[in-house]
Amino acid sequence: MVPGASGAVKIKKDEHQNYTINLNVRDLPKANDLQPPKRSYVAWVETTENRALNIGTISTGKGLFSKSRKGELETKSSFRPVRIFITPENEQTPQIPTAEPVLST
Repeated sequence: MVPGASGAVKIKKDEHQNYTINLNVRDLPKANDLQPPKRSYVAWVETTENRALNIGTISTGKGLFSKSRKGELETKSSFRPVRIFITPENEQTPQIPTAEPVLST
């Protein structure tokens, strides 16, 4: 859906059995530039129970000396991630994904 966009995810498990998720994306266009326009990009974690949980909104912007758009999100989850994916959404805090993923791992 978004040619040229890329991302990377790092997940670490801590001593309390929680997972720290670091998500970095590049070259995602502004959500309102999509067709149809959307309000934001939302990151989701798919759990071992096949549930999709909203883990946060990704803000993207251009750096001072860069032409590419970059965004990041760092969060914690008590659920073991099976898959991380990003969807464009009309709401900042949707309870379920309403669009096809633009990036997935």
